[in-house]
Amino acid sequence: MLDLIYLICIAPLEFCMRHILDWGFDLTKSYGPALIFMSLAVNTVILPIYNKVEGWQEEERALKARMAPMETMIREVFKGQERFAMISTLYRQHGYSQFMTLRASIGVLLQIPFFFAAYHLLSNMEALHGVSFGPIRDLGAPDELFVVGGFSINILPILMTVVNLVSAFFYTHDLSRRDKIQLYGMAALFLVLLYNSPAALTFYWTLNNVYSLGKNIVEKDWMKRQGWIAALEKLAEQRTRLAQRAAVLWARALSMQVGLSAVVAVLGGAGLFMLVRGLLGHGKYSFEMSAMIFGAFLLFIGICYFAEEKVERLKKMTLPQALAVLAGIIGVSYILAKYGFHQGNEKKVAVKMALVAGAACLLTYGRTLWGTMYAKIAPQKNTLGALFLPSAGLIAFLIFVYCPFMVFSSDPAVFGMRLEDFASSRFGMFFVAMICLAVFGGLVRPVKWIFGSAFSMMAFAALAFCFVVAPDVGVMDAFVFQKPEALTRWYNTYIDAAVAAVIVLFFVIAVQSNKAKIMMNVVYASLTVLVVMTGVHYFDVSEKQFKNSYTEINDGGMPQYVKDFYTFSKNGKNIVVVMLDMFTGGNMNQILEQYPSIKTDLDGFTWYEDVVSSGSLTILGKPGILGGENCHPVKLNEDRTKSLEEKISKEYGMFFRKLQHYDYKLSIHDVEFFEPELLAPYLESEHYTNFVPHKESALWPDASKLWAQKNNTNLYNNQKFDIFWNIISLFNVSPVTFKKYFYCDGGWMSSVSKGNYDFTHAAINLANLELPSYISSVSDDDKNSFIYMFNLMTHVPWAIDENGMPCPNGASFESRDIKNHGVSASHVRAEYYSLKTLLKWFEWMKDNGVYDNTQIILVSDHGAHDSKEIVKIWNDIYPIALHSLLLVKPINTRGELRIDRTTPMSNSDVPHIIMNEIITVQSEKNFPWKDTNRERVCVSGEWRRENHPKNNFEFSMVYKIRGPLYDKNSWVKIK
Repeated sequence: MLDLIYLICIAPLEFCMRHILDWGFDLTKSYGPALIFMSLAVNTVILPIYNKVEGWQEEERALKARMAPMETMIREVFKGQERFAMISTLYRQHGYSQFMTLRASIGVLLQIPFFFAAYHLLSNMEALHGVSFGPIRDLGAPDELFVVGGFSINILPILMTVVNLVSAFFYTHDLSRRDKIQLYGMAALFLVLLYNSPAALTFYWTLNNVYSLGKNIVEKDWMKRQGWIAALEKLAEQRTRLAQRAAVLWARALSMQVGLSAVVAVLGGAGLFMLVRGLLGHGKYSFEMSAMIFGAFLLFIGICYFAEEKVERLKKMTLPQALAVLAGIIGVSYILAKYGFHQGNEKKVAVKMALVAGAACLLTYGRTLWGTMYAKIAPQKNTLGALFLPSAGLIAFLIFVYCPFMVFSSDPAVFGMRLEDFASSRFGMFFVAMICLAVFGGLVRPVKWIFGSAFSMMAFAALAFCFVVAPDVGVMDAFVFQKPEALTRWYNTYIDAAVAAVIVLFFVIAVQSNKAKIMMNVVYASLTVLVVMTGVHYFDVSEKQFKNSYTEINDGGMPQYVKDFYTFSKNGKNIVVVMLDMFTGGNMNQILEQYPSIKTDLDGFTWYEDVVSSGSLTILGKPGILGGENCHPVKLNEDRTKSLEEKISKEYGMFFRKLQHYDYKLSIHDVEFFEPELLAPYLESEHYTNFVPHKESALWPDASKLWAQKNNTNLYNNQKFDIFWNIISLFNVSPVTFKKYFYCDGGWMSSVSKGNYDFTHAAINLANLELPSYISSVSDDDKNSFIYMFNLMTHVPWAIDENGMPCPNGASFESRDIKNHGVSASHVRAEYYSLKTLLKWFEWMKDNGVYDNTQIILVSDHGAHDSKEIVKIWNDIYPIALHSLLLVKPINTRGELRIDRTTPMSNSDVPHIIMNEIITVQSEKNFPWKDTNRERVCVSGEWRRENHPKNNFEFSMVYKIRGPLYDKNSWVKIK
């Protein structure tokens, strides 16, 4: 909880201060002037707040001074309950409450978060250590400017206190004794707290006190003597009068009687000129535009010629009414000229004509409507003005905090940031935005109700576009959406128009009903919900990063859980299961063809070619790898009384229990549905288990740094996401029509480098795949060992170059070559180098004498629609990615790779393959693949857990394979 308070209250201020200090250092190349710059900037920014607080203090003191004689008399004459009742009545008559005292103390309270932010920043800033400035030898340590008899005296804290006391002495003569004691006490407190602090901190706080003293001199002495105070008050009065006069002039301008003859003549002449010039071939022109304008001219001439009474009516039109009629005619003419009915666009023409007619009617009767509305608005101006800051704050919170948190929490590893750094930057931006909005609100106070009305409707629109009518663009992988076509639907404009109409209608009804406060309640309720949801995202990320940051670290900087993960038994048996995500089973043919030596390298392995996955996505295809056929999505959907997590954990737990029964230690790294607390009831014991339930995609994300050192290369991890957070937030809150301009086909207005993501993805997964080849260990005890791990190197983006190194230009599904039966060279290359990297581990096993007593299973959760033989039978990209990898090396087996092309296997057969190796009684073994009538089912759906109900999966497609995988007649579509 304290961490959350720090992130919300202190971290944003520290973030702002750090950036200001960095800016100052960039300008001056010295931290001394940078500290001066930071002090000036921070104090200037919060100056309006202090001035407001001082106004409250003066208001409270003046009110208490007026009440003082009466209050003194009451205290002398009355006692007990009677005195209390009289004083309460006195306070109520003068509008005084204890809240005013608290409000007046905000100036003191405001210093606390700024103090802690500066203290945390400057006390822990390594860059300040050893840096001198003037007589200060080290800004990162106490100044120790004087040494008396071997005793060091810190001068800066004393100077800071002296400046504070001088200011308090000269400018507190009209304060109460309580206020004076408060100021003197604060000065003494800061002296005690900061005496042994680094010189940078005491220098900064001394500058703050000097700034405060200078402010008092300017405001209370110089400006008063020069008459500035009176001049500013007079200027404020003149500004108010000017605003009133402008409103009167605008009202008069709207009521002017304006004829249309000049407007029509100009437009008609321009249209005729454009039309004639275009027909003569002089220069480029728009036929639609010229025909539209000239058509409007002819229409007006016809009205004036054939109906004399119309002319009189036109002459009596006000300017807005005349322009509305003209806009309607021009709009209709333009639409008919560009989208004529002969082109078959009747629906589009009709909708656009309706919109133009509606806009024309709004302009025609706008003045009347506005007069009615303003009569209702006038008494509620204060309420509408009060809407400005909360509504603008809601929008700022959405843009700077909630939307970035929502994206960041989906996969923190992608962004390579600590939660604390991310949160402080987001709350810091929000804090700066709120200060700017507060200052702006003070500047536009006479017309604040206009901005309050506008921003409240903008806030409601932002919520609607973010949560209600957001298009279904699918998931974002490598910053690219799965279904970006949703951003270009023809009816997006009408969705935006409908949202705008509903929000305006809601505003009008609220104002007409004299219930503008309802909007205030909605804004505060929405803000509260967003804060709670942000807290949920925060704790979610905190839990992920906590589970991924074990505290026990060995001397080499590697987490102990990583070092212990790959432990083999010398005397017992070992089972290793490696799940290679999205490895297409059929691509083994291309790998064997292009890299024939791997057939010998896969010593003792059998490749099963006819393998069907349980699902075409990880969330659907992976549970069966450890849970067997009982974790097939169709089987899991049979019992809907328990959650998917409970059902899958039960099957996992029962399988692990069998392994423990045969004396196996368990080392398991998994993500989806892997929850040790749900597994615990099914295990024989939690001893000898190394469960790593990461929410990350790698066992140890920082393995890439160790890999870079070993390979003498630099990681391409220099992406900055500050602009991206703002762009994707604007994407979320913007109208549907404009979202595509922020998306920019995955470029996000050039705020991200996809190449950086591709390189980082490949480097992290390649490093984790290579990691066991040099950190694995062998144990001499008799315990058997079971190791399960997964890796995403074979998952898009396929960013491995021809030399097997990460590259910034990864490929995706578009790299499939239809002419070559859908084969993706990039995917095949990533799959080959994943196998080649694992071969290093297998060589380590041979060198350490644990290869022959180890069963190895390489399996994938699903493929990627690029199995060459399946594309051949479909003559196109096939509908469901069901072709999985299955490579098995039994214990005590050697020899060249064997290929089994006919046995009907499933990736959910893995538990049977494992148990058949362990069990010695033949009758207890299970061989479902020996069933000649076997039917294998593969399902598809949404890949994210939150898109499925709690107790079951929802399928978008179901296929049953009745026979060989490479026979199209075997494919039966169920759904």
